[in-house]
Amino acid sequence: MFFLIFIILVFALYQLKSLFLSSWYVSHDGIFHLIRAQEFFYALKLGYFPVRWAFHLDNNFGLPLFNFIYPGPYYLSVLLQFFGFSEWSGIKALIISSYFLGGLGIFLIFKKRHKYLALVSALLYLLVPYHFLNIFVRAALGEILAIGIMPWTWLAFQNLVNKTKLRWYHPLPLFLLFLFHNFLSIFFLIFLLVYLVINKKLRKETISSLLFSFGLAAFFLIPMIGESRYLTSIVNQQASYDYQSKAVSLKSLIYSKWGFGFSAIKSEEQMSFQLGISNILVVILGLIISLIKPKKELLIYLVTFMAAVFLITPQSGFLLSFFPWLSFAHFPYRFLFLTTFLTPLIAFEVFEYCYQKNIKPSFLLIFFLLSLALYNTRHYKRPMLSLNQDQIKQELIINQHTTTTTNRREILPQWVKGTRRFGSEIKLSSDQLIVDVQSDKTFEYVLRINNQSNQNGHLFIPQNYFPSWQVKIDGKKKKEFLFPSEDGWLKLEVLPGIHNYRVYLGETFLEKLANLISLLTLVILTRTEAKYLIMATRKRYKKGKRGSK
Repeated sequence: MFFLIFIILVFALYQLKSLFLSSWYVSHDGIFHLIRAQEFFYALKLGYFPVRWAFHLDNNFGLPLFNFIYPGPYYLSVLLQFFGFSEWSGIKALIISSYFLGGLGIFLIFKKRHKYLALVSALLYLLVPYHFLNIFVRAALGEILAIGIMPWTWLAFQNLVNKTKLRWYHPLPLFLLFLFHNFLSIFFLIFLLVYLVINKKLRKETISSLLFSFGLAAFFLIPMIGESRYLTSIVNQQASYDYQSKAVSLKSLIYSKWGFGFSAIKSEEQMSFQLGISNILVVILGLIISLIKPKKELLIYLVTFMAAVFLITPQSGFLLSFFPWLSFAHFPYRFLFLTTFLTPLIAFEVFEYCYQKNIKPSFLLIFFLLSLALYNTRHYKRPMLSLNQDQIKQELIINQHTTTTTNRREILPQWVKGTRRFGSEIKLSSDQLIVDVQSDKTFEYVLRINNQSNQNGHLFIPQNYFPSWQVKIDGKKKKEFLFPSEDGWLKLEVLPGIHNYRVYLGETFLEKLANLISLLTLVILTRTEAKYLIMATRKRYKKGKRGSK
């Protein structure tokens, strides 16, 4: 088996060999992930955990970016940075590892049924064109890692369905999936639950694992949902962009010329969303086999595959009026994640059927499909343009104070009005205020203010207001003295006389509650595992004692 795993590793490394030939490359979102990784590392060094705020974005006014954008990739990136990786080498390592681990997960799902057919299915998975679109064109880090962990999530639930006792590692893949991508994790979970219910496999252990996954990810999921009402994009109902403009025609899904541009329904040639010719043939073969000998699992895979394809096309637009939450995927083509995951599952069922029926040309069929997939993707496994380290640093300088989002208003707090000017300074409402700035770091302002007036004054701090900002006056927390100004700055109410003020980034009640839920879940999971190990040890001890007699 280890030799087969080695084949998957070598194959994966060969497919992504161009990533080893340069420091970084031009892509849609790649530079933004580097900036986010820098911001994440900065926040962790300051002692913020979990990380929620990006201090230098939006021209140093800061954003609650990691409260709403998947934080998982950046936790892993920071871990690699602690071991000496640069931002770009760390993210490349994550991309390569995720790509390989996705293929390995597919292999492990099927290895007990037939290890060689499992190997072929894993190789077909690694050749799905959407992988190369995400890696070399879009640099969609969250999607890359999410798709890579999906086979492991499936494997964990498959393991529990087969009457295995719940262990500490079973909830981890779904937990990581939640942290790797907000929307993909929810849609994958819907598919997983439907699959479990249809197959009557929703037992106590699977439900417990689901709850543990939710609990562990609560520190992110609860504020992401509960505090989204503070965002401009949600308040103004701009969260989904022009969803239908990103739909893809069926013709382009079957085949479209490879490109490095952006997507739009009228200019699809700039970016290819093809399913892959060999993958389409696999689905056709699956449909034929289902007509000959219907099998529940294969039918579920095929129906889901075709449903995902339909959701990507413009013809699915009418569904938005019935299911408006679909638009939270932002782009219809994101449902290609589901076809990418389902392709090797359908392929294995097809190969196994041919093998069991002793169909003689089955080996030739497998060889043909793999060869076709290799030929189809031969030009897709390279970036448009490579960058050296000096070019990367220049790109970072140009983009380091942006919001790192497609639309500036996507993660902007609702109180923010207009653009931000870099280098903005503290403003005073009156010349009666004498301010001694003892510390004006990006995360904390320590001020000694003498208000010579008999009335309250105001001080304006160049930070985007969000409810997580706190203030202490003479050492006592006074939340009501800090609120947003008309243009969304921090507005501090200043009392008459001399007082000490500390304005700092803290956490809201909801964020603290979410942290507590995650912590308690971790404690309960640890206790459950300890109980399992104690019982297993006692069982082995009793068995050994009987054996010695």
